[in-house]
Amino acid sequence: MATPEWRVPELLVGAELGDEEIQVITDIIKSRNTLAYGPYIDQFQKDFSQFCDVPHAFAVSSATGALEIAASLARVGPGDEVLITAQTFRASVVPFYKRWCKFKFADIDPNTLNIDPDSVAEQISDQTKAVVLVHHAGTPCDMDPILEIAHAHGAMVIEDAAHAVGASYKGRKIGSFGDVACFSFQSLKNMTTLGEGGMITTPNPELAQWIPALRSYGTCGTFTPRSPERIGPIDRPAYGEGRVTWERDLVEAWDYGLHFRITEPQAAVGSVQLKKLPGFNARRSEIAQRYNEGIKQIEGMRICEIPDWAETTYHLFHCFIDTDAVRVDHAEFIRTLEQDYRVQIVNRFFPVHLTEDMRYYGHEYGEAPVCEDIWFNQQIDLPINPMMSMEEVDYAIESLAQAMKKCRQ
Repeated sequence: MATPEWRVPELLVGAELGDEEIQVITDIIKSRNTLAYGPYIDQFQKDFSQFCDVPHAFAVSSATGALEIAASLARVGPGDEVLITAQTFRASVVPFYKRWCKFKFADIDPNTLNIDPDSVAEQISDQTKAVVLVHHAGTPCDMDPILEIAHAHGAMVIEDAAHAVGASYKGRKIGSFGDVACFSFQSLKNMTTLGEGGMITTPNPELAQWIPALRSYGTCGTFTPRSPERIGPIDRPAYGEGRVTWERDLVEAWDYGLHFRITEPQAAVGSVQLKKLPGFNARRSEIAQRYNEGIKQIEGMRICEIPDWAETTYHLFHCFIDTDAVRVDHAEFIRTLEQDYRVQIVNRFFPVHLTEDMRYYGHEYGEAPVCEDIWFNQQIDLPINPMMSMEEVDYAIESLAQAMKKCRQ
């Protein structure tokens, strides 16, 4: 069947770019300075560190790059155990299964879709090297019990905060709770750095010392000083690259960095977008409240109730078919919304333990029953974007009501 012309589309951009971003890019290009590294990156990192109230922030090429660095910092290797949320995009897991580790999947809260602390407590063991959580849709996970459980078992807590820039947990910004937090500025996100980009933050100075090396071709390990500074018959020259190699010898290496740097224009745009972010998030909240008010009036639907201790970014907006109240075929309901009412539905994210990669490693249906029931029977993700009109929101709500009447059995 042909794709309809959407009345309420899922846009491919999550934040507006305007004259300020154009001006700062123009200034950088006209300066004829390097586009690869310089003061704008330093400033963006400082701005983000202050925004999240975390001492260490490093701009990177993507949230996936940040997660790659996080996996290195966790020293995850073959056979090590990683506990991760069952409902997430594959980017959350790829850096870890590249290292041939073992996975356990914690189930989710049926309301927020975040990792369930009780499931973490059930699944974790003394072999767990890292707990990887996702602040789904921008709503913070319940960090206090997760941190207590993980650290009691010696496991690092890695926050996938790709959705959560600007979110708060108990009054504190996300980015300073876990051992590391990984943010995304990809085009769909609440702020962007020209389509791709990310940030990794940590409150831990011991971890922070290794991030520059892991971000840009460095070596992580133990070194001893060289004396005299000679390699074979050659004295240390006073010019050229490689000067540090005359000063030290590598005794033991535990990892090597790749290339995860961001550019000067991206960083400059990031600083501008960071100033606009509270306004972007406030607009998303207005749209979400309008959605919630309307959906509460539809018999057979339920909304996501945001916990009192959480301030969400509404990167995504999900609601649910109330399967306790009505019988509705989930797939038919989505088809009706799309084909009959032209409301685009992009549900995120397919249970990651059921992907072909994880099935290859022996994972199967039944490992995360709450996640599976929500995904296959209940979850509806509606378009949300600061550029949406309230007329589009109202049309989507009315479409939900009409589709529910059509599909109830």
